[in-house]
Amino acid sequence: MPSHLLLLLKMNLKKGWFKAVGVVFLLLMVQFLSSCSLNAEQEATLSESTTNYTEARKAGALLAYVSIQHPLVVRYYKEKGDSAFLKKFTVEPKDYFSEDPVIRRIEKQDDDIHVLYEAKIIQSEWESGGDEVRRFVALSENNGRNWFFIDWSDYVDKSIATGLIRLIDL
Repeated sequence: MPSHLLLLLKMNLKKGWFKAVGVVFLLLMVQFLSSCSLNAEQEATLSESTTNYTEARKAGALLAYVSIQHPLVVRYYKEKGDSAFLKKFTVEPKDYFSEDPVIRRIEKQDDDIHVLYEAKIIQSEWESGGDEVRRFVALSENNGRNWFFIDWSDYVDKSIATGLIRLIDL
């Protein structure tokens, strides 16, 4: 337990056990909630990167789409050969439409931040794909200054991007 919490606990023991526990609980909750959220600068860079990622995918812009993928994933598919690489990263504009992605989970460890997104699949402007949801993870290894993306299926497959620390598990 952090030293500032121990000091508060000692000070509040004289005022009553319940009050001390309440103060410690409140401070732990504030510490927990702040550790699972992003600051304004991190949110701004994540939002911009996420927009670039989804727009490149929607437009079928291969180079832009690959450039924002995590380098370990790109290397994995490059090592599999040209056909595996193109199969993974070539997206036709008509193949993917999605509503705005929604953040489902944020995990932090040191300078690593992983953000799990979900986006509902839309077949056209007028009809949705039902309950079909696309998941992907935004990753920063420098405390939110830069972001890369990984499809959820690649993120959970530990044979892909073997050097990657995975902070999110479901």
